Amino acid sequence: KMRLNFGREGFIFFSFYRFQKIYPDNTIIEFPVILNQHKRKQKKRFPVKLIRFGMFETFQEYRQMGYNPEISDNFLLFIGYILPYKGLSILYDACELLEKERILNFKIVVAGKGYDPILPKLKANKHFILKNKYITNQEFVDLISSCKSVVCPYLSASQSGIPQVASIFSKPVIASNVGAFPEVIRTGKNGILIESANKEELAAAINKIMCDNQYYDNLSPQLLGADESFLYDWNFICNQYEDFFNEIVN
Repeated sequence: KMRLNFGREGFIFFSFYRFQKIYPDNTIIEFPVILNQHKRKQKKRFPVKLIRFGMFETFQEYRQMGYNPEISDNFLLFIGYILPYKGLSILYDACELLEKERILNFKIVVAGKGYDPILPKLKANKHFILKNKYITNQEFVDLISSCKSVVCPYLSASQSGIPQVASIFSKPVIASNVGAFPEVIRTGKNGILIESANKEELAAAINKIMCDNQYYDNLSPQLLGADESFLYDWNFICNQYEDFFNEIVN
């Protein structure tokens, strides 16, 4: 028996170990960081196969239909289910620093369902546009294809699909150095990695991406994992799954 392992930190490990006790024969993990945490935490060794998760190319099927006219092309995007661990409070603090320096000349769009205590402050700030609702795939594509950059200031993480989507639309990602982000984001290549919960680093990274056009133009945001891009190719991934299934059957 086999289980595919998805999820975020906390729930992911609870579910992972529970499933492995019930279905211990074979488990697939998509990111090395989760595999390493599994090795550190699990005393009993269960069979685990590392097969990386590819880019979300299916989002290209959604044609850009247009977006809210209150948003210009020069905006920073936070998108996804909203929870406190995703660091919106740090994003707010970083943008306050930029505002004090009088270099905050763009909008920050926060789009997604969920709740964080910082949301009332975002709603009251003229630099933020809050779309606190369920985001359809079409709206997701409209926003991510129209923004200048995506930001993921997470305080903790296991894995996230945001970089896999951003790369499809050639958008650089500013992300915290947590979870699987370091495996797919390379500073100066397809985005910038910062220390988690560091508002100064986040402010500097946002300023670099949003205001330094030369730096922005030299990025290659369509690349994922830079030096290991073949690992995220779906043909390569499918071959790995096929080999793995054949091993099980045989």
